Amino acid sequence: MKTLNVPQVKHSDLKKIYDIALREKKAVLVVGKAGVGKTMSAYSFGKERSMKIIDAKLSQFDPVTIHGIPEKVEIPNRKVKKVTKWNPTEFLADAVEGNCVLLLDEYDKARGATAAASYEILLQRKYGEFTIPDDVLIVATANFVSEDFRSEGISIPQLDRVLRVELILNVNEWLEWAEKNDIDERIIRFIKENPNMLWREPDEESMTTTTPRGWESASRLIKGVSDLKMLNILVGGCVGADLGQAFTDFVKRISLGFEEIYANKNYESVKNMEIGEKKQFVSFLATRLEKEPEKVFEFITVYLNNTRDAEGVVYMLRELKAEVGEESFNELFRVTEWTGKKQFVKKLYDINQSQSQKEGEQ
Repeated sequence: MKTLNVPQVKHSDLKKIYDIALREKKAVLVVGKAGVGKTMSAYSFGKERSMKIIDAKLSQFDPVTIHGIPEKVEIPNRKVKKVTKWNPTEFLADAVEGNCVLLLDEYDKARGATAAASYEILLQRKYGEFTIPDDVLIVATANFVSEDFRSEGISIPQLDRVLRVELILNVNEWLEWAEKNDIDERIIRFIKENPNMLWREPDEESMTTTTPRGWESASRLIKGVSDLKMLNILVGGCVGADLGQAFTDFVKRISLGFEEIYANKNYESVKNMEIGEKKQFVSFLATRLEKEPEKVFEFITVYLNNTRDAEGVVYMLRELKAEVGEESFNELFRVTEWTGKKQFVKKLYDINQSQSQKEGEQ
């Protein structure tokens, strides 16, 4: 398989590219692996700008869908009295109205006359006598699965008429999107711990496909579901049976009584956790930090007083800062008041001084 010789971009880059393409009336061909969000990027751009989305899935189109229906029209004062006029179908009529994103989805799957018709729209911003207005963003999407990813309707020499980019998946961007779009918290935490599980190469033989689109579907299905067997089936059916099992095992781990430990202030349980479990417990604390920072900091303070586990506290604070972001953590730590804050800060200072002294002696 050849490597695509086009720029690789993230979702955040693509938004800026769409803005420029719309201004310059340039069509964009977005190539990428299945399920990375090519279609979603066009929908998101249009939604943010209150533009209508016209989704033309070319794999489902036949030539008539694009050509429209012909009719005979009489023209007076001409030798040829009747001509054929094409009436645009709904999707093209909507595009001619303007202020929209015209999405030529699954462009690589268009064939024959359908591909040729879409070719004229993509490259020339017109079809027959109809012209696509300047306030229409034209986006074509294609899956890159082999060297011959191209539609029959477009040739390499003509590709210089469109802006070509390859959309790649960025896990951090997806996690940000997931948190803003009500993706199940358990899935977000699982992907944070297993970023390589967000997308995997499809395996036709085993019918395995793992994509962000699959995780989004799984999230909708498992809302309100706590039964582990059903979680396994629903997640496995969307992203692969092996990940269904891995996700279920993860849910088992995070439900090892973290809520009870936190509520009942069972500090010895935290101290006796293995490093992996302690990391998961910190992730659990991170989900509560912005909502109830005084309770979280109080928990860590009393944990230090009861267990004298200075190393564990330093680890938890460091991981907590990484989970919520350094700037957010520092601000919360500064403005939040809780019992024993001054003494806790002094102990942290003493711990840091002690560690610095040991490092100096070494």
